[in-house]
Amino acid sequence: MALIHRATLSPTKSEIIAAWLPAEQRTPDGYRAVADLFNRAGRQTAAAGIRFAYHNHAYEFARLDGGMPYDLLLERCDPRYVAFEMDLYWITKGGQDPLAYFARWPALGFSMRTRIVRSRKRLSPRFCAPMPSPVYAS
Repeated sequence: MALIHRATLSPTKSEIIAAWLPAEQRTPDGYRAVADLFNRAGRQTAAAGIRFAYHNHAYEFARLDGGMPYDLLLERCDPRYVAFEMDLYWITKGGQDPLAYFARWPALGFSMRTRIVRSRKRLSPRFCAPMPSPVYAS
């Protein structure tokens, strides 16, 4: 609740983004529990006029017990309360096609995040639609 209160003090009062899951939670049961936690957090933030979102990394796209953790989150999280900030770099690094996710989940209205990634030999540009002044939660 302290984080929600802090976000309401922000001039933009826009959103809280969960940006990381500890390795010990990256199991099917862990992802289910996290989705339930996100739903509760999303209801609380919505009541305060703040959007709750989850920001992905590549590990959500590694197969786990025959499924993809990111899909489990999308299926279990209530879109009224939990938004998804899709990082185009990480979904691509995880071997998935962001356009396929947009087509499969059109009602979610993903927000997108990207970056320029410095490799040893060149810069790799990525497309982006930046988020307006988020408040990050970890």
